[in-house]
Amino acid sequence: MTPSEEEIAGKLRAYLDKAAAELRPGLAYRLQQARAQALSRLAENAQSAPSGALAGAHGLIGAGAGGGSFGAGDERPVVSKGKLWLAAAVLALTILGWQQWVAWQELAEVEDLDAQILTSELPIDALVDRGFHLFLKIAPSLAEPESPPTAADEAAEGNRASAADAPAPAGAAAKPAE
Repeated sequence: MTPSEEEIAGKLRAYLDKAAAELRPGLAYRLQQARAQALSRLAENAQSAPSGALAGAHGLIGAGAGGGSFGAGDERPVVSKGKLWLAAAVLALTILGWQQWVAWQELAEVEDLDAQILTSELPIDALVDRGFHLFLKIAPSLAEPESPPTAADEAAEGNRASAADAPAPAGAAAKPAE
């Protein structure tokens, strides 16, 4: 102890001695009995507690609530430790298996996409071009489903075909090709 700590301890001891001298005799006797009981319980707990546990702290540290560590003072049976490690191993293997399954699924999706790209009739440059991707998004909206031709459409088509088959007028001369 440092000199200042000894000085404080001396003052504290003097105050406690003075307060103990002023206690009524019946109260002092009850306090003495309570102290003796507490010390005997502490001694019993110290003998029955595992070496790594804090004596007297039931349920907080060490014995009592199962909150102890797996150190040398742990009194769990070896079988329950084995079950705990087995459960931890099964959990770890399950997580690892799930991770591998997800990676396998992603790889399968990439392989399918590669196969579709390589077997398509489009050149690779078209697939890389950003404008082509825009065209693919817009193209379905541009393509309108064909309606069945009406009688007016067939008549107009017939007039166009007969005009194309008709001979050129006599006054029109063909220009020679240069």
